[in-house]
Formats: sequence, structure tokens, C-alpha cells
Amino acid sequence: MQKINIDTKIPAIIGKGHLSPYAIAKRTWDSELSGWTFESARDIIMLTGGVFYCTPTYFLMAKAICKDDKKNRLNIHHEFPMQEVDCWHIWLMAGSLKLCWLNYPFPLPYVSWENTNRFRVYEMRKVRQHIMRKI
Repeated sequence: MQKINIDTKIPAIIGKGHLSPYAIAKRTWDSELSGWTFESARDIIMLTGGVFYCTPTYFLMAKAICKDDKKNRLNIHHEFPMQEVDCWHIWLMAGSLKLCWLNYPFPLPYVSWENTNRFRVYEMRKVRQHIMRKI
């Protein structure tokens, strides 16, 4: 496992000014090179085992995946059978980090995200502990 570095590794932007976490997330997604619009990606992820939380204080778009399935773990269209999932993959996060990490519909042992096009995976328990100490 890799050392957790929250400041540089988690794809989150803390809202400043008058933008909502949703607006920040959409702006972030739209600034990246992607084959999907923010809205189509959001809908595909939700229809294939993903979750989408949006409140005035945080935004989270994540999907339950099998971390060892290299072919499909980042395939936005693939839906994993529930008995195979072991990891929450964070597609996008904005706003309150603490609230984002507390709200998943069911526990999984791992969490992943991409940073500079590299797939990163960590133990969920360790990331949560780290976040709660930092915030």
C-alpha cells in the first residue's frame, strides 16, 4: 500500500466563494479531457452501481468496483456483481472532505481514485482515520 497524502492525492476541491460543491465538481469535470459530459458520466455511473451525493456542503460521485479487475475497474459502463466489489472508486469529490468520507451506502475495504492518470488504491479504514485526524 502507498503512503496516504491527502493534500495532493485526493481529487477534491474545497469550495470557495459562492460556488456550490456541485458547480465546483461540474467545472472540474468539464476542465478535464473526457469522452463524456459531466451529466452523462453522472448518469452512467449511477446506472451501473455508482452513488451520487450532492448537498450544499459536499459532492461525491463514486462507484463500487473490483480493484483487481484491471480491464473493467475504470470502465464507466461496467457494472460489477455485488459479490465481486471490494473498493469504492471515487470519480469526483468536492466540498467537505469529512462529510464525503462518512457517506457511503455500504462499507468496502478499499478506496481508489486516479491521480495524474495513475490508479491509486488504499485501505478505506486508514484513509478515513487520516481524514478525521486532519480535519
